[in-house]
Amino acid sequence: MRVIVSGEVLSTVAITDHFKIHQLLLYAVEGRHIVSFDPPEALDTCLEDFSPTIRAAYKNALEQTAREATRLPDNFATVLVKPTTTPRWENPVAELPLDKALALLGEPLGIFVEDTRNDWCFLLGIMRPPERKRVQDAVTKGWAKPLHGGGSTLKSQIASRSVEEYKNLRTFALFDSDRRHPDELAPTWIPTGREQCAGYDIEKIVHPHLPNRYWMLNRRSIESYMPRTRMNQLMNVHPDAVDA
Repeated sequence: MRVIVSGEVLSTVAITDHFKIHQLLLYAVEGRHIVSFDPPEALDTCLEDFSPTIRAAYKNALEQTAREATRLPDNFATVLVKPTTTPRWENPVAELPLDKALALLGEPLGIFVEDTRNDWCFLLGIMRPPERKRVQDAVTKGWAKPLHGGGSTLKSQIASRSVEEYKNLRTFALFDSDRRHPDELAPTWIPTGREQCAGYDIEKIVHPHLPNRYWMLNRRSIESYMPRTRMNQLMNVHPDAVDA
């Protein structure tokens, strides 16, 4: 997540609570979150209390995250850390006091897939190598974890997880559209008669809980994304079957 710490926070943190600032800065050093301070010079006084070695490490990490922040989209998940008494658990920009922000940032990113074996492999497989490595490293370090959605239970699991504010902002979901014809992807499409579309029902639940934090596939299912060459190898059927 992108973390923007108000200078007011630093002025209100007691010396005995400086470890909390250390924790924020450690996220930048580890590369777990993108941390910055507003204004940037607000951190200078606080850094004076640290040893030269630690101070240099923190400054270098903040410079790196500042460069990375310039490449982020406008709707990137962001936390504004302010001395507020009224937390705002909004998406994509939340406004939280320091303690709640630290609790949120320490929560692993939960990634719902319908099947943690096949679907998780699909998600990793479509990534570019640097993205894949970053996600795999995050899972290894406990910063992210794939969650088994179970298809039919995905709706209830997302609704249950969204009740917890910390987890709600740290949740992403991937699921099949399960559509039977292209019209089911149209924003105005509504099932009539005996028409059924599981993806349609899941999205109605997911959208209000996880706006901008889910991906419903355009094709019917993850299996639909199998490369043509691989399908030709596996299918001992009519030669037109793959095209169909």
